[in-house]
Amino acid sequence: MWGHELAVGTTVYLNKARQWHAATLATFDVQSKKEDSDTKVGNVLNLEGGLGGDFLKGGLTTGLAYYASFKLTDDQIEARFPNVLIRGKNKAFAVGPEVQLALAKNNTVYGFVKVNYQWELYARTAPQGSEVTVLATFLMKPLKLPTP
Repeated sequence: MWGHELAVGTTVYLNKARQWHAATLATFDVQSKKEDSDTKVGNVLNLEGGLGGDFLKGGLTTGLAYYASFKLTDDQIEARFPNVLIRGKNKAFAVGPEVQLALAKNNTVYGFVKVNYQWELYARTAPQGSEVTVLATFLMKPLKLPTP
């Protein structure tokens, strides 16, 4: 089975100083049929992004993050497959706080730490829950910032 994902996104700045911003990434997933089978996963539209602000000269970003996922076409499941799955077009929505901190010293950035928590407000044909994500990113080559 092959999957193809098209993506487009944007960020809009809400003030002249570019401290406040809103961003969205939209992805569209299309799957091929499973090899040697009539099974094919339906197409999915995903939206993710948030609304936030930058503080500490851009070293701290905080705000509200969200995601939404919509199954646009039904799954096609091979006839010999047991009919135990819940059928229908899946969808899920979640929202929650997010904080990202630059790991920096003496005008040099070494990486970032991001923490978010998202409450799943709605889920259809899938378990509903919440998630905590802790992500650390370390740069291969530290980024030297220009001195003001």
